[in-house]
Amino acid sequence: MRSKKGKISGKMVQVTFKVLEPFLKRFDEVAEACGYTRTEAIREAMRRFVEQESQKLMNRPENVAQTIRQVIENIVAPLMRATEVLTQKEIQERLEVPVKSKQ
Repeated sequence: MRSKKGKISGKMVQVTFKVLEPFLKRFDEVAEACGYTRTEAIREAMRRFVEQESQKLMNRPENVAQTIRQVIENIVAPLMRATEVLTQKEIQERLEVPVKSKQ
């Protein structure tokens, strides 16, 4: 769930997973050197993963095609209708007032 500021909000949950000890040691060293706690670094890594992979999902051909369709339907088509260019003949036809025949 996203807050009004666009940040994800909700209840914090605890996550447990296993990694090799040398990897965790190196992770902690890098996190500390960058001014992060382990928890902050893992949250940042998860956030970046979600952003990066979400972008990849958006760039899949089936998603790009859907986005293009939505742009055409919601933006391009209405603009084309609003800026319709008429030929001289079409203008005359639209300006002509039909005359009722007397019988």
